[in-house]
Amino acid sequence: MTPLMTRPIGLLPKVQSSHRLLAGKHYPKVNTRLFSPSVPRPNQSPPQPQAHSSGSSSIPPPPPPPPPPPPPGSNRPKPFYLRPSTYIYLSLGTLLGASTRLLVSPPPPPLPGSEADLAQVAQIRAEAESLPIVRSLTAAAAANPTNTNTNTTRSWWDAYASFPPGRVHLTSNALSGSRGIPFQRIFRTNL
Repeated sequence: MTPLMTRPIGLLPKVQSSHRLLAGKHYPKVNTRLFSPSVPRPNQSPPQPQAHSSGSSSIPPPPPPPPPPPPPGSNRPKPFYLRPSTYIYLSLGTLLGASTRLLVSPPPPPLPGSEADLAQVAQIRAEAESLPIVRSLTAAAAANPTNTNTNTTRSWWDAYASFPPGRVHLTSNALSGSRGIPFQRIFRTNL
């Protein structure tokens, strides 16, 4: 067998074939500095500084004093409380979340003919009749239905008001009630 050569630190030894490793307990020589620990092992004591002896025995320096104990009241847990800003942000988030939910998924409209639907229809009719254009056209037709100078007649009526309730028309089924077309007023001027 050929003797193994030492290698520089950091390089691994040459890999040997498996039959050579099994044949004998021959381990490659490795520099011991490669495996030296950076921290001394527990069974080794760190090197002691040599004191200059001037005829007296060397006494090790005294250990540092222990830290002072904490005050007796500091170990109690602090009470849990929420800041006022937490309540403000929580209220703001709830308000924005509820309003966003109403915009994204509004509640279903009431069924046509129900009490809630009739109340909404009355409210819509009152708001529509208070519009300036509707008020001016209604007032003009009521004040001067027939103009003798120009031979014009003005009139107005609610759509489908003269129809019997069972007759089928545009707003009798699908567009009835507050979810459909609750207000239709017709204005007419004959020349």
